[in-house]
Amino acid sequence: MCPSSFYGVICDDSSNSITAIVLDRLQLGGDLKFFTLMSLRMLKKLSLAGNNFTGRLMPALGSMSSLQHLDLSDNRFYGPIPRRINNLYKLSYLNLLSNRFQGWYPKGIRNLQQLRVLDFHSNELSGDVGVFFSELSNVEYIDLSGNAFSGSLSSNLENISSLGNPLQYLNLSNNSFDALYLLGFPRIQLLVSCFKLSEI
Repeated sequence: MCPSSFYGVICDDSSNSITAIVLDRLQLGGDLKFFTLMSLRMLKKLSLAGNNFTGRLMPALGSMSSLQHLDLSDNRFYGPIPRRINNLYKLSYLNLLSNRFQGWYPKGIRNLQQLRVLDFHSNELSGDVGVFFSELSNVEYIDLSGNAFSGSLSSNLENISSLGNPLQYLNLSNNSFDALYLLGFPRIQLLVSCFKLSEI
């Protein structure tokens, strides 16, 4: 039986499966064992924002193929982001802000063609922002502020310019960029309003 009477658990009656777990801002904590969720094959939404969970993201997280919404923001997760997260092909919302994730974001984010919201604000992530952006498409909201991304970004790159149509919000402040050349970028007024200009 699907435990629909449990707080924060949403079930699909037709399949008797758990489709969502929403446990935001409940002051929960401890080392979260992600392997305990691996059997939830129909899980579409996992939201644990604003708690005190800790631990590393397991590569097996990438096997949760039904996941569309992943929000682990405002916790104490740490370590690298596993490459297999790019196997979540249905993911449209990815929010990891305000944790302690470190290192480069693994190549392969181009696999996430449904991704619309990407928020990595306030972590310890690094890498070349130009390479990272070259893999993005269709994303409407991007916040990479408060990390250690480096390199340069220019709007005359074909793959960067392709972001201009869907992109509505972009925040790259408080990183370690060499240069950001965004003049002539489509919808520049909207984009510039989202930057901390002192950082550009």
